[in-house]
Amino acid sequence: MWWALAAYFSLASIQPKSAQAAPQAKSEATRPRRRPRYKDLKRPRRTGPPEILREAGWKPEVKKALETLVFEKGDSNRNYSAEWPPVAVIVLDDIAFAHHSGEVAFLRLVERAEFRFNDAWWKRIPADYRDRARRDYKRFSERSESTWQHDEDWLDWRKQLFSSYDLICRREGRRACRTWLTSVMTGYTEAECEAYMRETVDEALREPFRFEEIRAHAGDEKPIPAPRGVRRVPAMQELVKRLLESGFDVWALSSSNQWVAEIVAARYGIDPSRVVGVRTKVLNQRLQTDIIDPVPIGPGTAESVVVFIGRDPALVVSDSSDIEVLQHGKGLRVGIDRGEPQFNARATDKGWLLQPPLPIGSPEAE
Repeated sequence: MWWALAAYFSLASIQPKSAQAAPQAKSEATRPRRRPRYKDLKRPRRTGPPEILREAGWKPEVKKALETLVFEKGDSNRNYSAEWPPVAVIVLDDIAFAHHSGEVAFLRLVERAEFRFNDAWWKRIPADYRDRARRDYKRFSERSESTWQHDEDWLDWRKQLFSSYDLICRREGRRACRTWLTSVMTGYTEAECEAYMRETVDEALREPFRFEEIRAHAGDEKPIPAPRGVRRVPAMQELVKRLLESGFDVWALSSSNQWVAEIVAARYGIDPSRVVGVRTKVLNQRLQTDIIDPVPIGPGTAESVVVFIGRDPALVVSDSSDIEVLQHGKGLRVGIDRGEPQFNARATDKGWLLQPPLPIGSPEAE
C-alpha cells in the first residue's frame, strides 16, 4: 500500500498547477458507515420481567416462543456474552410500524411541492409523465399555496407524480420503485433530509390513518391509493423493548429512506447504527440519485444481514415481501400472515411461526 501512495504523490507533484487546481469532490456516503460494537451502545434500563409480553395481539404459540427466546438467549442466561449478543432483525415498514413511512413522506413532498427541483430531479420522472408534471408545477406554484387543494393543476400534479411511482413499481418491481422514492430526495443535505423526515413522522403520527385516493380531477375513475399517517404497533414496540432490555442486538431493516427509517426506529429505542434503510451517495453534502448497495429489499435483506451483522439472527420478523431474510440462517422466524397460501405453506414447511398483522396504536398528541 505504501508504494502506491508514494507513486500517487510523486505523480501529483509533477502535474501542472492547472491540473491540480480543482480537487475532485468527495462522496461522504459511498460505503456503509461504520457501526459501533454492541457493547459500546447504551442499553435501556429494565422496567419489567424480560420474558413477559403483555400487549394484546400475539397468537399464543408465537407469544410463548418469543418469551422463551428472551429467557433462554437474553442476559439472564449464564452463557450470555455482550461480546457476542444474540441478534434480532425486525422489518419496519407495515410490520413493526404501520404504513410505509417512505410512501407517507413522498405524499407530503408531493402535496407541498418541497422537492429540490433541478434538471437531475426532473430526469427522475418517467418520460410518460414528465412534461405534464412540469407544466402543472409551473402553473400552480405561481399561485398562493392556500389555494392548491382546489387547484386543478395541483390535483393533476399529484396524479402525475403518483402515476410515475406506480409505473416504476409495475414495470421494474418493488426494489426499483422503493429506491426511486429515495432518489427523488436528491438535492437535500443529510441534515435537511433528517429534519424533514422528523417533521413528517411527527405529523403523520397525528394525522388520520387511511389510504387516500389520488385523483387528477373529481371525475377521475382511476385513482391511485396513497397511505396517509403512520402508527406505532404496541405489541412490536413492547417486543423490541424486552429484547433491548435483555441484551439483544436489535436491528431494523426498511425499504424506506435511511433518514426516515432511523427516526421511526428511534421511537422504539433502536440505535441509528442498527438501522439499514435505502441510502444514496452524498456529494458536496447533498444527496445524489445513486443508490448504495446493499438495498434492504427482497434478496437485499439477507445481504444486509451478511454485510452489516455478519452472523445469523436468533430472531427475524418479516413477511412474504422480504422472505429472503426469513430464509437466512437458523433461529426463531416469525412470518406475518396476510392470507397468502403459498407463503403460509412455505412457512409451515420451514417451521416458521405465522402471526396475523398486529393491532395498531392510536393517534399521538403533539
